[in-house]
Amino acid sequence: MIGVEYLSYKDKKLPFRISFIAIAGFQKETKLTIAALDDIGNNIFLLEPLCYYALEAGYLYEGKKMDIRRQEVRQILDICWIDFTEKIYKFFPTDVSGKIPGSVKKK
Repeated sequence: MIGVEYLSYKDKKLPFRISFIAIAGFQKETKLTIAALDDIGNNIFLLEPLCYYALEAGYLYEGKKMDIRRQEVRQILDICWIDFTEKIYKFFPTDVSGKIPGSVKKK
């Protein structure tokens, strides 16, 4: 399991982690499951709450106080969104189809 990944922003390395804390916060705020990220191209706005809760989880994992306000996440993503989107999937095991398990409806 991956501990944390980092985003480089304004000469800082911001720790983030997709974990129970991040997914629970994302789901509570958006009322969506994490499977909504399978279609991120049509739902790019979902990156903002996911990033915020992933940063919160990363700081907690490292035992540090998070000094990022919720309003700042949009600015962070403006600089780091490609890096963030490339790294978030490292936290999810995938099946052979490349989909996040549980995101494909069973027949």
